[in-house]
Amino acid sequence: MAAPAMTVLFLRPGETVDNGHDLSAAAVVATSLTAFALLFVVYYNLVTALVARREELVLKRLRSGEITDVEILVGTALPAVAIGWAQTTVGFVAAIAALDMAMPVNVLLVIAAIPLGTVVFVLLATASTAVTRTVEMAQVTTLPVLLAPLALSGLPFPLTRLPNRGKSSPT
Repeated sequence: MAAPAMTVLFLRPGETVDNGHDLSAAAVVATSLTAFALLFVVYYNLVTALVARREELVLKRLRSGEITDVEILVGTALPAVAIGWAQTTVGFVAAIAALDMAMPVNVLLVIAAIPLGTVVFVLLATASTAVTRTVEMAQVTTLPVLLAPLALSGLPFPLTRLPNRGKSSPT
């Protein structure tokens, strides 16, 4: 649990970030921590957990009982989701304490976005297990899903630095 707080302190940037928006550096750090928690803690861990349980025939044994598929998925996802949400919470608290992050303008949107994002990544992890044959292959099959959101989100570099294709530049 110290990792999110240490990440906030380590990434302690200046007051503003050149991200093309009027976001504070603290908001960018908190958003980054949330994205990393959903991608790595929820998505990647759930893919490897489901594939490992499938390889060991645990899922087959569970499905032969009275438990439904949704209950099996929720039971498998719950530890990763709890850790991801705890890390997000610690990251937000650290960003508020260390970087003087202001409360979001629309708190309800943030409260809705995290569970909805979690549902998306849990379902994406479940779908990814169809192409992941072994736990070792999870490193390869999850890579596109891990890299695409990171590269296209503006977290590693501001999207304003990308060239504007389709828009003509004023001359």
